[in-house]
Amino acid sequence: MVDSIAGLSLVGASSASGSSLTTIINALDEVQGTLTFSNGTLTSSLSTPFGSLQEEFNLQTVATDLLNAFNQVTGTLNLTGGVASGSIPV
Repeated sequence: MVDSIAGLSLVGASSASGSSLTTIINALDEVQGTLTFSNGTLTSSLSTPFGSLQEEFNLQTVATDLLNAFNQVTGTLNLTGGVASGSIPV
């Protein structure tokens, strides 16, 4: 099971707030802020309906963590008519 991607915890992300995936996707319209890339560093000052994300990330570390997380994922994802369905445990 993947507990985090790029240092961001996924444990209880939707259940903690009682939000469904649809609610989370719809809330993306409310995300505001700035992402700055400079010399291999990503600086985030985003505010979201689920809390703020004000942090600095080393992009090399983030990319490595992301690849390691994807290496743990197994399953099937089908895309039909813009609808994704499948079996990918996270």
